[in-house]
Amino acid sequence: SISGTSMATPVTAGTAAIIRQYFLEGYYPSGEKNKTDARIPSGALVKAVLMNGAQYMTGVDNDGSIFPSVPYDDIQNFGRISLIDSLSLSDKTNLEAIVDEHVLEGGSARSYNVTIEGSCSSLNILSATLVWTDPQGANGCTSCVLNDLDLKIEKYGANGEIVDIFYPNGLRRPDDQNNAERVRLDGRIGEAHEGLVNEGDKFGIIVETTNLVTTSQKYALVITGCYGGKANILDLSTSVFTTMATSMSEMRHISPLLRFFLPMCAYSLLSFFG
Repeated sequence: SISGTSMATPVTAGTAAIIRQYFLEGYYPSGEKNKTDARIPSGALVKAVLMNGAQYMTGVDNDGSIFPSVPYDDIQNFGRISLIDSLSLSDKTNLEAIVDEHVLEGGSARSYNVTIEGSCSSLNILSATLVWTDPQGANGCTSCVLNDLDLKIEKYGANGEIVDIFYPNGLRRPDDQNNAERVRLDGRIGEAHEGLVNEGDKFGIIVETTNLVTTSQKYALVITGCYGGKANILDLSTSVFTTMATSMSEMRHISPLLRFFLPMCAYSLLSFFG
């Protein structure tokens, strides 16, 4: 079949590969290829990018019949993936992205404060997605999040007071069931949050630990919108990105015998698959 999951699966896999290449070749944060910015994205980060840029749909076509759909239902969930709405690429996309990988200990939180400004087409849209790789749960578990992190967006007034709080995945409360959470505020005319995202508005994207079974949890966070640059210089000095230099340093600790056999194994696999 050339529809349904038969097509969605390879398209998603190919898109994930492009996202990984984007980071490996150093396109973040400038939007241009720069080997000094090369980093190895975690699986959680690739997943967060995929989900964060996904677009809502009003329905799906199933053999000529249109099935209505709303965000986060069983038909579309996060929506239709869209790379052009996911990452910044010089002269190709018209949005700004903030990407972070960080580790939180139990009872702690991390805030990312942004001001909406600039001239990009996404001026009235602010989207943030949190993903983490949870520890393995027990077999047969149906409510299995062991390390519970929470994402929310706070909107601030002129004096810094909180005037509104937005929760993820279409909920009006924190999500304690999933290890992927998105808050998408679309302030355009006719959209769900019409008039709530405007130039000059200040928001705080908050990641906090609610309950951990381990001492700490690593997460990936992606934020896209229109920030104007100067008013939104974030301190990412404590981020835990895996750089290419770090990866090569780790390789030096592998035993000489294993380093000898790795290229041979790779050659054998390539020969096997033709």
